Amino acid sequence: MAPSTNIIIAVIGVTGAGKTTFVSKAANRTDLEIGHGIDSCTQDIESVTFNLDGNQVTLIDTPGFDDTFKSDGDILQLVANYLSATYENGTLLNGIILLQPIHGTRLQGNEMKRTRLFKRILGEDAYNRVIIATTMWGMLRDDTHGDQQTQERKERNDVWGDMEALGAQIVRHDDNQNSALNIIRKVFDFPSPQPLQFQTELALNNGRVALTSAGRQLDEDLGEVVARLRREIKSLRRERKAAQSEIQDMQERLREFQAQKSSLGGAVCYFIRHKGLWASSLVSNGLQKPVSCDIDEDQFDNWEMYHSLACSFDHRCFPTVGVGTNRDVDPTVNALRTSGHRTYPSFILSSAILSMSTMDDANSLQFQLDTDFSEMADTEQKITLILTSYLSEKQSITTPEAAAQIDNLFPHQPEKDGNRKSLGGFLAAFWDLAFQIAVQLDYQSQQMQKFVSLIKALRDLPSTAIMEDGRCLWQDLPDLSLFFTERWNQAGITNQATIPPEAIRRWVNMNGLAAYLTIENLYGGLYRALESIKLGLENGSRREAQNIIDCFAPAAATWFILSSQHIYHMCRENALQDSSNRGQLWKGRSGFNLERWAFWRSRFIELRNHSLANDELREVFLEAETAMETVSE
Repeated sequence: MAPSTNIIIAVIGVTGAGKTTFVSKAANRTDLEIGHGIDSCTQDIESVTFNLDGNQVTLIDTPGFDDTFKSDGDILQLVANYLSATYENGTLLNGIILLQPIHGTRLQGNEMKRTRLFKRILGEDAYNRVIIATTMWGMLRDDTHGDQQTQERKERNDVWGDMEALGAQIVRHDDNQNSALNIIRKVFDFPSPQPLQFQTELALNNGRVALTSAGRQLDEDLGEVVARLRREIKSLRRERKAAQSEIQDMQERLREFQAQKSSLGGAVCYFIRHKGLWASSLVSNGLQKPVSCDIDEDQFDNWEMYHSLACSFDHRCFPTVGVGTNRDVDPTVNALRTSGHRTYPSFILSSAILSMSTMDDANSLQFQLDTDFSEMADTEQKITLILTSYLSEKQSITTPEAAAQIDNLFPHQPEKDGNRKSLGGFLAAFWDLAFQIAVQLDYQSQQMQKFVSLIKALRDLPSTAIMEDGRCLWQDLPDLSLFFTERWNQAGITNQATIPPEAIRRWVNMNGLAAYLTIENLYGGLYRALESIKLGLENGSRREAQNIIDCFAPAAATWFILSSQHIYHMCRENALQDSSNRGQLWKGRSGFNLERWAFWRSRFIELRNHSLANDELREVFLEAETAMETVSE
């Protein structure tokens, strides 16, 4: 294309690839922070603008994956936020410069995985606007080694070969200004800018990273590491609980039982409310048919689930007639509840089950979900019903039963279950709904503890399915980390001048949930803990004083109330030496340490006496400070 007056280029690559150095030398800037160790310096999206050959060039310096302080999920979310914002305002990238170290001595992640992730972000249609620049040549004794490494990558389609075939250019960067500028000049002749695949998928999925190709790829990559660690931990636990042969026998028996249940034809019975009238219907194999006949034995693989749900919810479907088999309840419900054999008239559980505002039961859990129950797909409705029934104070199903019912919904044989969700689709639906509900549970309530118990029960189920990337269902809890991170990032509480009470409640509960999951080894939440504690106890902004008292500090308090012993241990071990994660009030060492622990404790004492704190918040801060005092003794 003809040279444009505005050229926007993203500089991407793993941590240590030399992105900030490239930007600094190209723009002739000396004020950009450059990392020379294994720690990353670029913690956010930064841009530098300068003139080159009559063009205004803007280089976007992105944080690298395999970052020292941020998780790859956080980095991907950060990139997603930036690309979504630029896409919405019509700003597109003229080119992408992918920097790749060629010397192979820096501590980074697996290059193959990162290359796959970059490809998912870019999309094949963007390859003709990509320059792959090899870096760190000055650290090689002999250029021959670098040439061989470059050629090997070019010859492999799973690395750079397919990108080069579709127009990507592969060049050498010699770590000087002329080299950087010559690489940038190549972008001037690129085709007209188009959205990246990541941008398009984010727009189609309402900004949900987990539903994009890049999100899936990252989850698969992380799953390999998680699976290996989980297997090692599981092995140690099993050795202490029972003989290995005995456990294997039990697992095999359970696998056979699960396979038998999966092979059954599952009939789904539920109530449909239409124009005020109740009608009976049987949904089998995805088809809705009016019925007045009995249901055969081989149609009941999900019978126990729906029977328990009916017992729990039938009175909610008919709030005007009350509950009980001796009262004027729809005869199909009574027949279902009282029958002692497997011949039942069909019934339908309506969307009214989840329309809690229309129910008279004061003990009903009321959840606000992103999608109305009546508009959910069949699988989402079933998941919601199981979770709601399980978390109800009545608890019509036990923790093992709820875990088994959720597992039974998983498409163990997707090639035979064409009407059921894909493996990834089911997990996306489950975790999304689970976390939507969980953040609405008071973090100190019995319901929250039950929710965590359910996740533990799922993890402890025998491995009945192996994902394509080798992760085990449910032992590796695939996609949990990805969707929890997404829900965390979507909270957006730091971007609000005044945080609504409901948003505060959910943020505090989310921190409590993260603490529970962390101490139970279900989720690696140490960085989340440090991030939240910094925000609540080390933020000295007067402008945010009310938000600190009302939201940030109570959220930080949850970590000490629930997991003070765990955090104290991290402080004694000087864990997570994270220089970027320090608030303005803390001037000491980074990461977890005993000096910082003492400072946090003193801050809770200060906050208890703050004029903006009400009595309820003072009690929260006192509880956190007391928990810290107890473990410090």
